[in-house]
Amino acid sequence: MDDGAPIYESYTEVSAMIRGLFETHINVSQLERSAEFYERTLGLTLAYEDSRRCRFYWLGERGKAMLGLWEKEPSRVFRQHYAFDTTIENMKCIVPWLKERGLNVHNRSRN
Repeated sequence: MDDGAPIYESYTEVSAMIRGLFETHINVSQLERSAEFYERTLGLTLAYEDSRRCRFYWLGERGKAMLGLWEKEPSRVFRQHYAFDTTIENMKCIVPWLKERGLNVHNRSRN
């Protein structure tokens, strides 16, 4: 039966349509404390929040990518990894900028 949907010959064709990551979510144990960090320390713009104890922030240009924070019980919060995209030139400024805001910065590849 032909439903009009395109048929792809391989996963490679489908994966080529993925242009990047639009949204990622992390679980936090204290939403207000985490929100303060992302808003005041990093300067992210709040895009949306609701009664489910979550907040979403724009990353970079509005409408291009989001970070979601979801408050969960501490037993449901685990170490998670994500990395922000930036330029090499901006990377040279980031460590001093973070230190000015009272953050300890470690280069795991050198430590």
